Amino acid sequence: MKRAILCAVMGATLLGAGPAFAEDVKMKVLPRGPAEAAIQRRAPKAPVRARLSALVLYAGTSDWSLADAETVQEFFATRFGRPLPVSAWGQTAVHDRLGLDHRQALDVAVHPDSREGRALMAFLRKEGIPFVAIRSRVKGSATGAHIHVGQASERIEPAWRTANVARMKAERSLVVDFTPPAAVPESPAASAARASDQPEEKPLAPPM
Repeated sequence: MKRAILCAVMGATLLGAGPAFAEDVKMKVLPRGPAEAAIQRRAPKAPVRARLSALVLYAGTSDWSLADAETVQEFFATRFGRPLPVSAWGQTAVHDRLGLDHRQALDVAVHPDSREGRALMAFLRKEGIPFVAIRSRVKGSATGAHIHVGQASERIEPAWRTANVARMKAERSLVVDFTPPAAVPESPAASAARASDQPEEKPLAPPM
């Protein structure tokens, strides 16, 4: 469009058109630049969303164990009017399969970003109780979103792997300890009987 107008201006100048025509064309072209800039300034910007970490780890300031879980249960029941939704108390079959030492911890089935989750984490920080808030499934460590109350679980040998190793060791010991049975000496009578059972070899006839 600008090129067409520029050609018109040049053509008008070459043909002897008056300067008023050229000025009129310029006045129609120049305001478009500032107008477009103003539109761009007024255009809303896309909101910037913060990316949250999948894990929130709080080491705590106290040596917490399952014996102290009553404090957490009382807080939740008083605050929300229902029992603490515990999904795992101590060691479970799931933690055995994952190879995690969960003996002195409990899992609460609330999302860390929910109202209950935020209130629970604030209480745990206030009391110095260690916890791990998990926002989503973590392969090999967590099956879904929850709040792990207690120190982070350490890795242990999974039960299925321990059983497999024990079975393989037992099978290997059977192979190593295998000894063939000792040969029993043959009696003279048995040797004579075996010799009599063999067919007698006849001499070959001489060639004709």
